[in-house]
Amino acid sequence: MPHNDQQNSERQTGADVRRCFIKIATQVSTKIGTEFFHVLAKHLAQELDADSVYIGEFVRGPVERVRTLARCVDGVVTQDFEFPLSGSPEAEVASGNPSIHLSDLQSKFPADLLLSELRAEACVALPLSDSERRGPGLIGAFYRQPLRGVQFVQSMLTMCAPRVLAELKRKQTEDTLRDSEQRYRAFVTLNPNPMWRVEFQEPIATDLSEDDQVESILQQGYLAECNGALARLLGKERPEQLIGARVDTMVPSGYYEAYRDATRSMVRSRYQFETVETSPVDNAGKRRYFLRTHWGIVEEGKLQRIWGTNREITELRQCQIALAISEKRLSDLLETLHLAAIMLDREGVLSFCNDYLLKLTGWRGEEIVGKNWFDRMIPREEREKQRVMFSSRTRVPSHFEGTLLCRDDHRLLVGWDYVVIPDANGGIAGTMITGRDLTDYTVLETQPRHSRRWAPQG
Repeated sequence: MPHNDQQNSERQTGADVRRCFIKIATQVSTKIGTEFFHVLAKHLAQELDADSVYIGEFVRGPVERVRTLARCVDGVVTQDFEFPLSGSPEAEVASGNPSIHLSDLQSKFPADLLLSELRAEACVALPLSDSERRGPGLIGAFYRQPLRGVQFVQSMLTMCAPRVLAELKRKQTEDTLRDSEQRYRAFVTLNPNPMWRVEFQEPIATDLSEDDQVESILQQGYLAECNGALARLLGKERPEQLIGARVDTMVPSGYYEAYRDATRSMVRSRYQFETVETSPVDNAGKRRYFLRTHWGIVEEGKLQRIWGTNREITELRQCQIALAISEKRLSDLLETLHLAAIMLDREGVLSFCNDYLLKLTGWRGEEIVGKNWFDRMIPREEREKQRVMFSSRTRVPSHFEGTLLCRDDHRLLVGWDYVVIPDANGGIAGTMITGRDLTDYTVLETQPRHSRRWAPQG
């Protein structure tokens, strides 16, 4: 008889589980997302006669945590919150195992303050997992009294788990997509550089000729997305004023040829990621300089879309141009004044010399540029003295006189003036030195005074 009573009890439990499960499934069948979790937790608490039922997801990080998605306590759905995983029954679930405790729950997990707050004495918590050892979350029921009908509770939670897992995975997928979209939008919207995406009325075959591909991009392409920086560059207030515009009508006339050339470069690269420099003329007649980075999305031999960004470098390029002009003026001036001009790096290696020095000494440029100035151009007896002076140089311009070796071992006396060139960190990048040949003047000074008088006329 006891055996028959056990079988009847198991049949009754199985029937109750199916009946309760069908009832709950009917109540949540049309629900999704947060509403699904809340409704399920409330109805499960009622059917399981549990003091609390909650659904949670694991949150990885420096301190692993559990975030509740729905929590029903005493028949009321409460606000969601997070709590640490360590020292809780949920830690057993996180390892892929059910956490089932029929009594003395608080004494087994004394560090779990939530159990104390709930006055829980028993629990059944199951992992939400399929093929993974550790699933993304859990579902659990908690009781303030020792639990007797554990089989019924465990069976109900087991039957609900697959639907809860599916809904949790859908939620996490949506969260990931939403976070990704938010990061993308923030990156594009807040980027100070113009960013854009061009789509086409029909995908463009990449086996067309180069000219045909370029023309197809210009004529069939339209702006599908851009940020405020591009709108301002093209004279608009908002990106919405440009969206949908055809490329060949959107690009201002002064920018059109630069855009065409950059597009041709992209076609030649077979739509690989690349950066090219463009220099269009704006509506005010001012030349501007940009670095355009672009790449095309090609699928099955057809161009689907183009992504691109532009970074203006006008100020940088103007500074470079002004520097080149300044250097040219200085070089012309030095040649006009018949002064030897050299530049030494921090180690005393000659990095530059002008043509006048080469004419004066007979050296060829390749014989001295890149060589140590003191080893090649200064007599042995003066090298150490000039090295010491060079190493102790200050930022204050200074003058000195020294001997210079010519290619044929002839010696010249040169008066040198130097100025230190600072680097970006306040150190010394090099030294600029100009020299005047004093040899003839010295010879005159050493001649007797009567020999330097003018000869009488007549």
